[in-house]
Amino acid sequence: MNDYTDYGPLYDPTLSAYWYQWIPAPSEATGGNSGSEHQLDNVAKRGIFIPYDDDTPVKYLYFEGCWGDERYPNTDPRQRNVLNKFFKYEDGPTGPADKNIGRKEVWIGSSGEILGKLGP
Repeated sequence: MNDYTDYGPLYDPTLSAYWYQWIPAPSEATGGNSGSEHQLDNVAKRGIFIPYDDDTPVKYLYFEGCWGDERYPNTDPRQRNVLNKFFKYEDGPTGPADKNIGRKEVWIGSSGEILGKLGP
C-alpha cells in the first residue's frame, strides 16, 4: 500500500500573530511601593506594550491574574490527581505582566549553564 501526498497549502503563522514593541519601565518606577497601588501604576512599573497596528489588542498583556481556569479543589469530583502532585485541572499560567521580561540574565536568583549543544 502506498500513500501519495503533496506538501499541502503553505501556512504562514506570522499572518495571525500579534506584534508589539515593549518599552521597559524606568528603573526608578520598578521600586517597591505599598500594596494599594492603582492598576495604572502597575502598568507603568512593568513597561509599555505598543502594538504595531491599531487592530492589535493590548490590555490583556497587563492582566495580573492567571490566564485560563482555576484549579479545582481535591474534594471536587471532577478533579483527579496522581500522588497529590499532578492534577487534571490546574491554574492557568500568568501572563507577561507577571514575568520579568526586562531581565538581563537567563536565570534570575540562581545559577545555570548555557550549553553550546545538546548531547555528546
